[in-house]
Amino acid sequence: MLRAAPRLVLLLGLAGCGAAEVPRTPPVVGPAEGPLDTWVELPWLGADPSLPFNGAKLHASGDSAYLLVADRFYRSDDHGAHWSQRGQEPFDDFAVQGPRLFGWTTNQSAPLYTSVDDGLTWRGRPIESYSGDHIQSTGALASPALLRVLGPHALMTQPSDEARLLVTDDPTRGWTPTVFAGNARVRDVAMHGSDLYACTTGGLFRSTDGGRAWTPLPSPDGNPAPLEVCTFTRFTTLLCLTVWRSWAQRLYCSADAETWTKADEGLFEIPKNPDWERFMGLAHLEGTAQLGSTYVLADRGDNSHTPVDEGVYTTRDPFAGWTRVEALRGQRILDVTQTTQAILVLSQTKTERNDSPVRLFRLRVR
Repeated sequence: MLRAAPRLVLLLGLAGCGAAEVPRTPPVVGPAEGPLDTWVELPWLGADPSLPFNGAKLHASGDSAYLLVADRFYRSDDHGAHWSQRGQEPFDDFAVQGPRLFGWTTNQSAPLYTSVDDGLTWRGRPIESYSGDHIQSTGALASPALLRVLGPHALMTQPSDEARLLVTDDPTRGWTPTVFAGNARVRDVAMHGSDLYACTTGGLFRSTDGGRAWTPLPSPDGNPAPLEVCTFTRFTTLLCLTVWRSWAQRLYCSADAETWTKADEGLFEIPKNPDWERFMGLAHLEGTAQLGSTYVLADRGDNSHTPVDEGVYTTRDPFAGWTRVEALRGQRILDVTQTTQAILVLSQTKTERNDSPVRLFRLRVR
């Protein structure tokens, strides 16, 4: 996910969603659409991605996918083929935790909203109503700098204080803050098994008690120097982390978070300066997914001057090497998610102004 720490924030507050309930479409059935390089562009039935673009986010839970584009929030129950609008108010960003949706708005009286009925109705929570309020009042009204929903946990940092990681199992009951040694800035967080992980400018940490206490871990590359940029991937069977040092960035994966192995073979063409090109790519890691034995890794590719710094890569085994999806070359990746049967990539064709229409591609896996 990931820009050098992309913003993924709690779902915006759709107060009083007035859209009529749309009957759910049966899930896609039948064989997959093809091998790893067979991606199909979907036609956006029910959604309008041509409206003025100001960011786009895509997340999924089970068979349902949720889309935020051009200040409009949509749901799809057939893995991205058809969409229905949910709510009428503008959003900043959103996150999904099973049947619960989270939202964050710039509404000063109630910036945090939750929905437990798939976005039909929303409840706003004023900052002052949190018990044990650990959110800074001076920064609470801005969208979080980082937000991840991982299993039962929501984790967040604020723009005014990226050195403090806030963790909760229920945002309406307050947050538990953690400040890492040396006021290290939190770059990304992940979950593997039941344990939480945080990569910070001061190193890698693990929590086995839901984010209340954190223990330092050795860096995957064995270098004791502080990390500059690090980003977790969203795989289910492996914990993978990109580490950037001195203009060289590598991808490491581990099955147990103890023994790490490089896993970035094939992610880039052979450039004149391998370390620089590797940094230009993985420093913009935007989204990853794993469904069954299919792994997908996507790089946002913001640098229009470097032809190899963007792309979507697939593999059946990260340690055996990655293959670029040629059909998606030249796409600026906005987000990646997975439903129970497919992996979805939200993108737009790269231009100097990044103002081209939003596109949606699907890889059917089941």
